[in-house]
Amino acid sequence: MLDKLQKIDEDTLELIKRANQLFFRVGIRTDEERTWEIIKELFKLPFKMIIEKNPEIEYQGKGVHLTNKQHPTQVMTIRELGRFELKAVSTRQNNIKRPAIRFKPTKEIQLLAEQKVKVIDSE
Repeated sequence: MLDKLQKIDEDTLELIKRANQLFFRVGIRTDEERTWEIIKELFKLPFKMIIEKNPEIEYQGKGVHLTNKQHPTQVMTIRELGRFELKAVSTRQNNIKRPAIRFKPTKEIQLLAEQKVKVIDSE
């Protein structure tokens, strides 16, 4: 699989390198190929879990906020990571309803971004 990655896939290659270093620090020795497979499966896992819990969902309406009380299977909160939501959304053009997954990181991650990233005006 890594043969398909090009030099332009710098972000992916950097992620593999950092994950491999993390695995090594915790005592897991693996090659880059297996590291990449682990990363992909771990990243997809919450999305697969929320999809498996919901073979079908009802359209909530425009602008409706999902709550744990009203939509317990459509919301999955993972401590210290964030919240996954499976919603039914409609397209503007032909009003077709389709499922969409949204991820909202924790406030801690949001604060980290606010502390580390400076926003500049384009003018």
